[in-house]
Amino acid sequence: MIILVKTTLYAGILFSAGMFFGKALFIKRKERKIFDKKIIFFFSVLALFSSVLFYFLRTVSLFGFFNIIENYQLLGVLLQTSEGMALLIRLFGLVLILTATFFCKMGTLIGVIGGFISLSSFTQIGHTVDAKEFYLSFFLFFHLIFISLWAGFLFPLYVVSKKKYLRITFYTAVRFGKQATIFIPILFLSGLFLSYYLVGSFRDILFTSYGQVLMIKILITISLLSIGALNKLKFVPDLKKRGIVSMEKLNKLIFLEILLILLIMFVASILSESSN
Repeated sequence: MIILVKTTLYAGILFSAGMFFGKALFIKRKERKIFDKKIIFFFSVLALFSSVLFYFLRTVSLFGFFNIIENYQLLGVLLQTSEGMALLIRLFGLVLILTATFFCKMGTLIGVIGGFISLSSFTQIGHTVDAKEFYLSFFLFFHLIFISLWAGFLFPLYVVSKKKYLRITFYTAVRFGKQATIFIPILFLSGLFLSYYLVGSFRDILFTSYGQVLMIKILITISLLSIGALNKLKFVPDLKKRGIVSMEKLNKLIFLEILLILLIMFVASILSESSN
């Protein structure tokens, strides 16, 4: 249960923050319309609900449900820990994202700031906080930014291709491809670095349960990169030649990419909870 809630928490924050990050990269107002505020609103509400539910489930796992019923003040105990601080930071960032969906002129700026704050909450807990190397938290923070940017581009791209908006789909896909050429290699390398640090050695990746689950995550990521490369090199250029036929194939592959990203979030939730 707690793993599923954490997965929805990851999805809500990464998609909502990522869509505002993606929106900020598009200068013209017409180009920004693909980042539908209703979708951002949905994911931000999902993240808010999941954050509160996750905190409640974490408290229940520590003190027991009936003990909390008898003494509701136990719900405030975790707020005094790093996990409580992470929750407060996360909620503040998500409220900013949610608020940003109601603004036109300043909405993107507010949403980007809220996205940064929400993602920074993950650097307040986990192995990177306990590490002596302070730069690991920065690695994790930028790693999360690039993941959210990827997710934030994919979902609107899936929507416009599903509606068969050929010109918008082509332009968005080309723009995303140019951005992805820069941030995806950084995302993959930072992920490998963090993975190696968490496990400690290549031997532990192969012969420990944590390392084997981590290997599954890496293999899923490689599959995701392969599909992304196929889209960029074949199906996006084919949009000009084959039109709707190529767009339907592109749409199915984008949907598969979104499913793989969600699967990566699910595996990341398993890894996170096993380390706790």
